[in-house]
Amino acid sequence: MKKFISVLIISSMFVSFISINCHCLENTKNDKKTVYITFDDGPNKNTPGILDLLNKYNMKATFFVLEDRITVYPDIVDRMLKEGYSIGLHGQSHEKTVFYSSGSSALNEINNTRHTLKELTGYDTKLVRVPYGSKPYLTKSQYDSLVDSGYNLWDWSIDSTDTHKNATVSSIVSNTLNTLEESGNSVILFHDKQTTVKALSGVLKYLKYNDYEIKVIDQNQSPMNWWNRNFY
Repeated sequence: MKKFISVLIISSMFVSFISINCHCLENTKNDKKTVYITFDDGPNKNTPGILDLLNKYNMKATFFVLEDRITVYPDIVDRMLKEGYSIGLHGQSHEKTVFYSSGSSALNEINNTRHTLKELTGYDTKLVRVPYGSKPYLTKSQYDSLVDSGYNLWDWSIDSTDTHKNATVSSIVSNTLNTLEESGNSVILFHDKQTTVKALSGVLKYLKYNDYEIKVIDQNQSPMNWWNRNFY
């Protein structure tokens, strides 16, 4: 009888242990942070290196492309699409005095870039990131015209600082990771630059071994920008 009771107690403790650990694992899974890796101003000669690194770490990203770069590097755009990356529109001029020059200028540039992308690749997108972000240069009327035309505007919550003067591999990695540790789910801004390619491996390695969930931006999800404040 004593032996039976001992076995019963041990069995009960084992079941409780399994239940607790399953619960802990479930909570860990639910608490996983999401990161959207994004690149602006491409494609260019540096983009294949970026794609190679993303593939190496089994991660995907979203690329906001410029019209003139699309026409020069349509093969890179085709590669992005074949390998499952997401593509958004970044305009034509990338000049503040041109892109934001009138009430219709922003919408016209985005429409033209969309048309060119579709003509060259057959791919249509309503994802948009305007040059320098949606504030402070984009006016309310320009923002409304893009939204009313069905576009989803995305900004970022983490600037890798890869376009800053004197940016280095070390500064890009440290600035990105330091901000990442302070954030919840995040949208990281990179650019298709040579220094970024060199820095990217350090960031991707950190994301992989710290169990972040990496996603591309879907055209139909609610946009995150500085107008709607819809950041996590």
